[in-house]
Amino acid sequence: MRNEVYAQFEYARKKKDLKVMEDLYFQNPKDEQIKFGYAKLLVEKGYISEGKELLFELLGSKNNIYACLELGKALAFEGNYEEAKKYFTKLSDIGDRYGKLELGVLESRAGNYEIAREIFNELIEWYNDERAKVELARLDHKDGKSKVASNSLRELSVGEKGYIAMYSLGIIEKERGNLDKAKKIFLSLLDKPNSVKAKFEIAKIETMFGDINLARFYFQDLIGTAKDSYARLELGRLETRVENYDRAREILTELYNDEKSDEAKLELGILEANAGNTDKARKHFRELITKSNGEYAKRLLLLLEVKEQNDLEAIKIAREMLASGSEVNLHIILYLSSKYNIFFEKFDYSNIVYKYISNQILDYNFEGAIRH
Repeated sequence: MRNEVYAQFEYARKKKDLKVMEDLYFQNPKDEQIKFGYAKLLVEKGYISEGKELLFELLGSKNNIYACLELGKALAFEGNYEEAKKYFTKLSDIGDRYGKLELGVLESRAGNYEIAREIFNELIEWYNDERAKVELARLDHKDGKSKVASNSLRELSVGEKGYIAMYSLGIIEKERGNLDKAKKIFLSLLDKPNSVKAKFEIAKIETMFGDINLARFYFQDLIGTAKDSYARLELGRLETRVENYDRAREILTELYNDEKSDEAKLELGILEANAGNTDKARKHFRELITKSNGEYAKRLLLLLEVKEQNDLEAIKIAREMLASGSEVNLHIILYLSSKYNIFFEKFDYSNIVYKYISNQILDYNFEGAIRH
């Protein structure tokens, strides 16, 4: 790699400048180091499919190990844990430290805590691995040892993986309901090179606090970063929440068009329901019924039909859901059962004090019976 090209490559890699990296790749398509850097950055910026395609091409090259690692991360990011595990296991089997670490993280996410703990302990024994220590502390938190986890992470915050340790400590405080403490920790990370995740957490905390303008500022600032898709989704939700429906529709439609995001389509359905555009809402929910979030879409569709007093359609949907083993909102079942004196097979009435549920169901906040 020529000096000037290398300098540009290092700049794009460190600054995570996708435009510069993309230009370098198209100018040097046969350079495997640039190709790998471009693929890795694509995944980090949320362009998973494009990044994966290039990483697949790099398998078997001199960058094979790195491509395997990043491909596993990309697959895990998509939620394809079984495929991701194959790549991390492959790396772990040849003694790759970083592949073994990611395998441990994956096992932890899957709830296989003992396997994960064994992996992290091995990495600590062999390499005194700081990241493994952080992951072990996270496991302690998941096992209910939050105090032990917090103390470990505070000790690790001055080490090589200080950012990850402090970020993890912030997450623990947030999960414990200590939002002020969590916010303070995340704010302390904003001057670090990799501050995107911390900024995203601050935006979510500000949303919880009800400071819409500040939350909006942080989400807006995250567009174009590794959290781009999440930031746009949360920004769309935020604008729906404050009934700024036109802006929410613009953000979510653009996200859906860019990435065919089912989450964006679901939020569009919620937006249209809240805005009173029931036909549009119904269309969005129906299109999602066969997708990954189809169960949630069905529940929203059922609530929409009840609110619109399309009770026969609601009864049909409820019966279909119960027949397939899906969960149905208790209030809706009792409301329909009482109003029409019908009995829903597959629904367990035995533990319910059966009484007439008034039309208050029709006044529910659209998401109230479902999301909260």
